[in-house]
Amino acid sequence: GFYNCKFADCYYGISIAFGYGIILDNCGFKDLENTPLYQSSGEGLIVQNCVIHGRVDAGSNILSKGSDNFLCNNLSIEGNNGFQVNGSALMQNNTLYNCGARCIYANTNGDSGVMECYNNIFVPKAGGSDVIVKTRENTIGTAYRGDHNMYYGADAVAISTFSEVSGSGELAVPGQYSLAEDPDFADTKSFRPRNPKCYRSIRLNVNGQAMRIGYYAQEHKFDLRNLA
Repeated sequence: GFYNCKFADCYYGISIAFGYGIILDNCGFKDLENTPLYQSSGEGLIVQNCVIHGRVDAGSNILSKGSDNFLCNNLSIEGNNGFQVNGSALMQNNTLYNCGARCIYANTNGDSGVMECYNNIFVPKAGGSDVIVKTRENTIGTAYRGDHNMYYGADAVAISTFSEVSGSGELAVPGQYSLAEDPDFADTKSFRPRNPKCYRSIRLNVNGQAMRIGYYAQEHKFDLRNLA
C-alpha cells in the first residue's frame, strides 16, 4: 500500500497495471501532466483520505478500470472528469469540486460493472457543462446508482441537467434523498460545508448514526494549503 505519500511534478501520479487489494491512504496528488491515479486492471483498490488536484485538460482525476473498488473520503479538485469508472466501484463521502466536463463518468455497461455513489458532494466547474453524471450507451440499464448526495454549480446556481448518456440508454437519476443545494463551503482550502444538511443525512452507518455528506477534512494530515 501507499500511505502518507505525495505525488507531484510527474506524468502520472501512480499507474497500476494489475493488483489486488492495493491501498492508497492519506496521499496527495498535484501538478501532474496526466491522470493522477490510473488503474488499468485489478480488483479491490481502496483510495481513502486523499487530496487529488488534477487538470481540467488532463482526463480524469481517478480512472479506474478494475472491479470492486472503494473510493472513500477523498477531495478531488478539477480534472476533466472527477472520477471515471470503467469497471465497478463504491464511492462514498467524497467531495468533487470544479470538475471540467462532468463529476462522474460511469463508463460501463450496467451489467459487468456499476458505479454506486452515496453521501458525496458534486460541484462542476463554473461556466462548464453543469453535468454531474455521464453514462455510456447501453441497453441493460444505467451504470450509475446513487442517493444521499448533494450537488450544485460552482457558480452558485442550481444544476439544470443531472445526467447525460453517450448515445442511447437510460439516464442516471439523482435518487430520492439527494439534494440539489449549495454545500456552502467555508472556503476552498478546507472545503468544510456549512450547509447543516451535510451533517444529518438520513442514511445511517452500521452504528445507526446519521452519515455526513462529503469528505471529512480533519482526517487529512497533509497541509491542504499546499495541495488545494
